[in-house]
Amino acid sequence: MAGIVISGLQVAGWVLFWGLYMAGSAWTSCWS
Repeated sequence: MAGIVISGLQVAGWVLFWGLYMAGSAWTSCWS
């Protein structure tokens, strides 16, 4: 059970990281 929770947190972390990264890239390209 714990392994499933940890995996879920890792996936959520990566999704959040890439979401912020892509949003940051789009924001930068819009303003440059």
